[in-house]
Amino acid sequence: MLNGVDVVKAGETDWDSARVAWNLAVDQRPAMVARPGNADEVAAVVNFAREEGLRVAVQAEGHGANALGELGEDTLLLKTGRMTGVEIDAENRRVRVGPAAKWSDVSDLASPQGLAALSGSSAEVGVVGYTLGGGHGWLARKYGFACNSAIAVELVTADGRLIRTDHEKEPDLFWALRGGGGNFGVVTALELELYPVPELYAGMLAWPWERTSDVFHAWREWVPGLPDEMGTWARIFQVPPMPDIPEPVRGRQLVVVEAAYLGDEDVGSELLLPLRELGPEIDTFAAAPPASLGHLHMDPEDPVPFAGNGQVLDELPAEAVDAVVAAAGPGSESNHSRPRRWPRSLNARATPATDPMAREWSPPIDTGKPPCASPA
Repeated sequence: MLNGVDVVKAGETDWDSARVAWNLAVDQRPAMVARPGNADEVAAVVNFAREEGLRVAVQAEGHGANALGELGEDTLLLKTGRMTGVEIDAENRRVRVGPAAKWSDVSDLASPQGLAALSGSSAEVGVVGYTLGGGHGWLARKYGFACNSAIAVELVTADGRLIRTDHEKEPDLFWALRGGGGNFGVVTALELELYPVPELYAGMLAWPWERTSDVFHAWREWVPGLPDEMGTWARIFQVPPMPDIPEPVRGRQLVVVEAAYLGDEDVGSELLLPLRELGPEIDTFAAAPPASLGHLHMDPEDPVPFAGNGQVLDELPAEAVDAVVAAAGPGSESNHSRPRRWPRSLNARATPATDPMAREWSPPIDTGKPPCASPA
């Protein structure tokens, strides 16, 4: 039994709100939804599911809900949304988060201290799910993946034990958790390293999308000479004609380069000169606090239906850029007359990649390194 644990079943008043994922394209219909409020309740839910022969699917926000596969009558959906605590130790540059904490919860406390976690493009994504999957963010070229920053993980295993794992305790499990996803237990707390960001220069450059080929090729030639302190991507951005979107970009079709530089404005501006020589229509670059990185890419903050995929590339030849432009740029079938779709992108955080809007972790590439080794 699950005495004291919030459990919702089909037909009950708040069933639809309990089972819904942040990604509204995913229709989750499990046997039941359990919403524990602490680690002991998580263990009780896991033990109950095991005794009843139910699979356990774990979810905080549900940005990556499609990665869970179909949730049917054989599955208990364990939602950690009530467990959102965040504690910052600025002196030792550490943060401890609950399983449903979002990156905005961390940056709100860390940014005023001149610190940043290795978060991704969206402040609304859950810290734990992002980190367990690897986590490739704006600061990855300098500091590595988010999973590199993990100091310790507390979790409930499949046999209902609550354990703490780090480099010394259960090191094999700790190794697997850092980039291997959420299949090894239900995380109840995660401790991460924070990184100093004394200065940050970030923003975007935008041109009419008729310039897509010129901008993408220029971006491709610009990226190899950048220092590790600069993270950047380029994308085709078709902005919906919605009233809450700023008028300068509302309903527009644009080609955009975004970047974040860990350094001062003078050096950052000099690095951007080759792109500014292309005459962008919009230039938003300015000195910014670390928390701004969670909003730079303008990911939606409220639940939406979406689909995405991605792949890491060893190189980005000119022919690949031409293929992206042909598939999603001017003259393609990707336009406002079709159902809303997110922009196609190129990314150069650690290596160039296509469509970094993806929320799934792509199959690993055999590099001979551990799954979460820092980029060379």
